[in-house]
Amino acid sequence: MKIKRMGLLVILCFLSAGVFANNIHVVRADGDLKWIDMPNSAGKYAIIAGDPKREDLFVIRIKFPANYSIAPHYHDHYEYDTVISGSCYIARGNEFKKRNGVLATAGTFVSIPPRLSHYGWTGPEGAVIQISGMGPWKPRYE
Repeated sequence: MKIKRMGLLVILCFLSAGVFANNIHVVRADGDLKWIDMPNSAGKYAIIAGDPKREDLFVIRIKFPANYSIAPHYHDHYEYDTVISGSCYIARGNEFKKRNGVLATAGTFVSIPPRLSHYGWTGPEGAVIQISGMGPWKPRYE
C-alpha cells in the first residue's frame, strides 16, 4: 500500500511539472501566500498552483483555527492532503463520531478516494493542510 501511495505522489509530481514547464514556481513560507476567507467557514485558504474551481490540477493550503470541526462531506475526485503544521484528526463516514478519528500531525500524508465521506477536526493549535488534486474541488456535504 505504501508503494502505491508513493507511486501516486510521483505521478502527481510529474503532472505538476507539466503545469510549470516554462517557469519555476517557488513558495517559501506563509508570507508568500495570499490568505482568503473560506465561505461558510472559519478557515482561510491560499492557492499555491492551479485553480481548484477549474477542471485541472490544483494545490491549495487551508488554515483551520484551533478545535475546529469539519462536517462529513465528500469530493468528486481524489484528494491528497499533507499536514504542514499543527494537528488534526480525520475519519471516514457520514456521521461525525470523534472516536473514529485518526491523528494526523505535521508531515502526515492522507489520500482520500472520490466520493468517500469523511470529516475531521483540529487540535488545540489548529492546523495548516496542503491539499492537491484535480478540480473542480468542492466539498459536498451529506
